[in-house]
Amino acid sequence: MTPALSTEAGQRAHYAAIKAKLYNSKPRPANMNIKTKPVVEVKPIKARQLPMWEMGDVQFDAHVVDYLRWQVAMDQVRAFQTHGNVVMNLPEQKKPINEIIAEVLEDFPGVTVSDIKGKRRHVVLVRPRHVAIYEVWRQRKDLSLPVIGRHFGGRDHTTILHSVKKIRAEREAK
Repeated sequence: MTPALSTEAGQRAHYAAIKAKLYNSKPRPANMNIKTKPVVEVKPIKARQLPMWEMGDVQFDAHVVDYLRWQVAMDQVRAFQTHGNVVMNLPEQKKPINEIIAEVLEDFPGVTVSDIKGKRRHVVLVRPRHVAIYEVWRQRKDLSLPVIGRHFGGRDHTTILHSVKKIRAEREAK
């Protein structure tokens, strides 16, 4: 190592000369003190407030329910026009989601409802979860994809849509 670079002052002068050549700037004095910024104390982040739609079963997608009611009304009108008799549509009792899941799980021994709603993505659990999601979607048209996703362990609506498309394609192929 050259004697000029063996000391801190020599190194600073050397790098200042190189910088002057590269950037055509004035070289800094070798003994210039470098000031550091004070350390800023990081404050802990408070827990975020959950949006209303994540806090519970809020019907933020009422337009879907209204559209489904409109479809039922249009089906009644079409039935009246074709058959000529009045169709009475009494409000049907909707099957609870856990009951639908329990019916699906009869075909998959050893898998529980908590396994289906859990976060695990084990191979043994994926197929029953997809089938359960499809059956809930098929039997409960009053529920939107985000609502179904919340019942299945907080899953995203796109995950529910993937399950529905996958099982529907399999059943249509048979």
